[in-house]
Amino acid sequence: VQVNERAVRQISVVNLGRFNFDFDWTTSERCQRRGGSQSDGNVIAVKPAAGTVASNGRTKCEIAFCPSKKLTLNDCVISCKIPHGPTFSVAVLGRGTVPSLSLSFTKRNFGPCFLFRPG
Repeated sequence: VQVNERAVRQISVVNLGRFNFDFDWTTSERCQRRGGSQSDGNVIAVKPAAGTVASNGRTKCEIAFCPSKKLTLNDCVISCKIPHGPTFSVAVLGRGTVPSLSLSFTKRNFGPCFLFRPG
């Protein structure tokens, strides 16, 4: 992903049981405050960060990666904790790169050009 761009992936939290359950997403320390352009300065954001999944229901969660500087993210783990239940961990890998565009000139005059418009 280029710097200040945003890559988004969706994960569904599915409940096949008879009772509703809550979930809560957390990010590891290695994911936090690494030069991201999210509102809190993190490179990884999960929305919604917490919620409830109804019985036989599904909730879509969005994981966004948005670096504000060049970086490599290879040791980040986000976890979905179900109270009184299991914790599911997802390893996140990403790379923020700067655009690699260079021009050999800063000013160029192409001269008169013929423009054709059919019709």
